[in-house]
Amino acid sequence: MTTDLAPQAPCHLQIAFALIRLESYAEAFSHLPQNRTVIKLKEDAQFGYISVQDQGLGLSARDQEQLFHKFARLSTTPTGQERSIGLGLYITKKMVEMMNGRIWAESEGKGKGSVFTVQLPLAGQMAT
Repeated sequence: MTTDLAPQAPCHLQIAFALIRLESYAEAFSHLPQNRTVIKLKEDAQFGYISVQDQGLGLSARDQEQLFHKFARLSTTPTGQERSIGLGLYITKKMVEMMNGRIWAESEGKGKGSVFTVQLPLAGQMAT
């Protein structure tokens, strides 16, 4: 996929979209009603971080490699049997990259939950 859009400072709508997408992904793959989704915000001298942690199905090493690819098919299925065409996290990644950011996922494996993190440059760190 190519775009003619130049990287830009994070927009509130884009950040909100990324956060909503990650939270809905966490919810779709959390298999027990008592599981919590935890959202954490932090920053350092250069970046702001948004982390979404779930207690869901977790990710295999293969799933972690495929996760942000277009039309990705993972080894797990959403717990509510929601249908997916594999574009949500791909689109989220592209939006984060348009804001000069990065997104990644971490998991200790199947059944151990996941943490999705978005890293965005702080306003004073944006390249001109």
